[in-house]
Amino acid sequence: MSDQGHMLHADPRQVKAGNWPDDGSADEKLLFLLQYAVLAPSILNSQPWRFSVGDGTVTLSEDRTRRLRSVDQHGREALISCGGALFNLRTAACSFGAEPEIDLLAEAEAPAIATIRLGEAAAQASEEDRRLRDAIPERRTVRGRFEDRPIPSEFLDHLQEAAAAEGARLAWSDDVERRREVASVVAEAERTHLSDPRYRDELRDWLRDRRREHHDSLREVYARMGNPAGRTSVQPARPDEVTMNAASLMRGFAAADTAAARQQAQVEASPLVALLVTAGDTSADWLAAGQALQRVLLTATAEGISASYLNPPIEQPRLRPRLAEIFGVTGHPQVLLRFGYHAPASPTPRRPLHEVVSFEAPHE
Repeated sequence: MSDQGHMLHADPRQVKAGNWPDDGSADEKLLFLLQYAVLAPSILNSQPWRFSVGDGTVTLSEDRTRRLRSVDQHGREALISCGGALFNLRTAACSFGAEPEIDLLAEAEAPAIATIRLGEAAAQASEEDRRLRDAIPERRTVRGRFEDRPIPSEFLDHLQEAAAAEGARLAWSDDVERRREVASVVAEAERTHLSDPRYRDELRDWLRDRRREHHDSLREVYARMGNPAGRTSVQPARPDEVTMNAASLMRGFAAADTAAARQQAQVEASPLVALLVTAGDTSADWLAAGQALQRVLLTATAEGISASYLNPPIEQPRLRPRLAEIFGVTGHPQVLLRFGYHAPASPTPRRPLHEVVSFEAPHE
């Protein structure tokens, strides 16, 4: 198999910086960089992106067939996810001295988001770019409780600087009472979600669709559904087992209370909660939020800090202003997170490039 064929079918998590095709074509370099791009986080590990490569350019688009319509009707979380993929791509490119030229596409209603072309001249790669690039395959989303130890204050400054570098703001708190307030909002949102038939149906359909793929995202669904199998940790399971447990969960409202209580306890026990905020709430702001989120997460990963998402309150418009009030910020909340120390977590699967990349014929 050719090097290009190997990249298309290999597990992107096995990407190695030492395999950078320094003497390869622009398209070969872009294909290599896409292995980093697809390691971005996404809602329910939906991986809602597609890439078109050709003539030295890659076009990033949202794959709208993978949008979760109940909780993400307008595609806010899908664009945040795509923003993370864009940040990974540009950071990895810079780390190899191939600083990219990026054009954000203006038509908000179009699936296409941005075009990326590598610069003609070799640039000087910074140590920070290399550090963030190496953190991309190591970043994990933690599901369980964090260790009971504080995060150094100087590190928190680094997180805020990371968000600001991408045009966003990160507000944080390690105050016990404020964590309890956030935990209460998270629990309320969790109960609302799991008592909504549309939400439960969407999770059921998502489970069914994932059974058709060669990889699975079931661990993400377990976390969303309050660990229905009653496991002490969120582990992969057979698709039929998960579907059975999901159906059981959906039959009872009590499961919503169980999931809410579990989430509330985890948030209260976390050393730090943080809110990512943007000035506006347009598609451009969502894309910027995704890039800011990924810079924050990679900065944390490089320092040995783990993170977990608390999406439900952000997915319910009536609760977003309450979060802003709790954190004492203005603007539009985009991502709610908790941070802490945790043992290395197992990775969630990623689709190989051949499932998300298409090729354009060179222009004549």
